[in-house]
Amino acid sequence: MKDLKSFILLCNKQIVYEVPPFIQKTHNLRVFHCLITEEYQAVNREKIRVLFETIASSCYNLFSFLFTVYSKETINDLEIVLTTCKKLQELILYCEGFWSHGHLSLLGKIIPSNLKVLNINNLVYCKHDLQDLLMRCHENGIRNLVLDLTNNEYEGNHSSILKILELYISNGTLLRESSLNYILLLLNNRCLHDNVI
Repeated sequence: MKDLKSFILLCNKQIVYEVPPFIQKTHNLRVFHCLITEEYQAVNREKIRVLFETIASSCYNLFSFLFTVYSKETINDLEIVLTTCKKLQELILYCEGFWSHGHLSLLGKIIPSNLKVLNINNLVYCKHDLQDLLMRCHENGIRNLVLDLTNNEYEGNHSSILKILELYISNGTLLRESSLNYILLLLNNRCLHDNVI
């Protein structure tokens, strides 16, 4: 069990209770992906926190982390993993319609400086959230980040988000090639929106 490299869990309520002791025995875990239902996460917040604490204390070589986020408490608890797992290069969050309300800024402060991929799905955010995230990432020393915010709902003017992305591409925080694909996607959505109106 010590040589286990990946652990993927899809919405299995029973096994989540057994995950922390299991993870404690696997010191080489590099991939942890866990999709849990909103109901389970709401009722078992303390168990989720124990899971994060176990990952933080046992998974020093964690490379990729995926988790579902339904509340600000889960975002806050992510700090346990993100400040400890310094080798983390890929962070994937499924937010299921969660409204950011400044929590992107917290992520920017706590993600490891060698993070290469930040993928956030189904998040509702505004330009200030994105600006704060990227400013904190830049201050944290993150460079050449692949940012994927597709399938999210942006509250505001698309031209303002493009200016923010251009700024953080030019200062090196965002990787130019991947960010240009995201900008093209935004422009296509903007054109579709403008044509509908």
